[in-house]
Amino acid sequence: MAVDQNEMGDCFFYTKKSPFSNFHGFEFDHDDVRLPTSEHHLMYQKAKLMNDAETANKILLAKTPLAAKRLGRKVTPWNQARWEANCDLIMEDILVSKFTASEEMIAAILDVSGKFYEASPRDKIWGIGISVDAALRGEPHRGENKLGKALDRARERVHRHNVARWHAARARENQRRLVSAD
Repeated sequence: MAVDQNEMGDCFFYTKKSPFSNFHGFEFDHDDVRLPTSEHHLMYQKAKLMNDAETANKILLAKTPLAAKRLGRKVTPWNQARWEANCDLIMEDILVSKFTASEEMIAAILDVSGKFYEASPRDKIWGIGISVDAALRGEPHRGENKLGKALDRARERVHRHNVARWHAARARENQRRLVSAD
């Protein structure tokens, strides 16, 4: 899978073509709910966190990630402190669900060796506040990069999950061999 990376292996992404974008179309389950994008999942979890069942139900039916995002902006009542205390872990958990949902997604996240950066020129909270081209030129970042940091943490968890899966498969294979040797 081709991604924009610098010489350090850092991954800069922005469009929905990238599997690292929250707008990338990839249906997966998180907390027993199947939705078409990680943006849908994030907005759904936001509504649940604020106990806004009406908006949560509308997000379940949203046709596009942009529609889900717009609904997420209407969540009421709103508690900024609660959101800030929880949004990073919520996003990380969603990304772990997304990137363990298929072998292709596991490979996608584990193939990036450096850090992740959402190169959104307009988003200074979840992104770096500059474009992919500007980032690749080495221009300074102007955003928090919350999504990129969540991807970094999720990749570590996916790696541990993958290693544990490998060890479990080896143990099953060893057990099978021991049983068949009788």
